[in-house]
Parts: sequence; C-alpha cells; structure tokens
Amino acid sequence: MRLWKHRNQIVHGETGKEQARVLQSSIHSQVTQLYCKFQDNPSFILARHQYLFETKTLAERPCMSYDSLSCWLRSVQKAVKVKDFQDTVERENAARVFRHRHIHAPFLIILIALQPLALRS
Repeated sequence: MRLWKHRNQIVHGETGKEQARVLQSSIHSQVTQLYCKFQDNPSFILARHQYLFETKTLAERPCMSYDSLSCWLRSVQKAVKVKDFQDTVERENAARVFRHRHIHAPFLIILIALQPLALRS
C-alpha cells in the first residue's frame, strides 16, 4: 500500500498545486498534439468542425481555463468520431456499389488479350 501511495505522489503530485500542474501540463500537451495533427492534416475532421482550430490559435489556448480546455478537447474528440463514422459509412456504401465489379474483370482481361495490338493503343 505504501508503494502505491509513493507512486501516486510521483505520478499525480503530492500537493494540490502539484496535482493541478500535472493536470494542466497533460491537457496542454494534448492540445498541442491536436493542433500539430490539424496543421499536418486538416481533413482529420470534417470541414464543418475545423472552426475548433481556426477560432483560436495554439498560442491563445493556454490562456484558457482548465474547464474550457477540457470542453474544447471533448469537442474535438467528438468531431473525430463524427469523421470516423462518416468515413465508415462511405466505405460501406462504396463496397456495396462496387461489390460485383470483380466478377466482370476476368472477361475484360480476355477481351483485352484478344484485341489486336494495333487496336490497344
């Protein structure tokens, strides 16, 4: 039990101020990672959610309260889930549309092989 208490003090901080610092540091790290991800690939969320990164710069975010940053993070996480869901639906629709395409491919290969070389180019 004593070992766990010591471990938790190291990981989470011993005093209230240390605990707050650890939480603040963790949330700022998450915010920075998401801004970097958005900068590298803005389409990791839908265009309608990109305002989450465009209304405030990364430099402005640390001035926000812990609660505001937590709310912003939850909003971004929700936007990522919406994008993932839309991608899944689009993949399923594409699979349904193109499901039978592979059946016709062998016939196309035979037709192309039977064409004279002059007609192929």
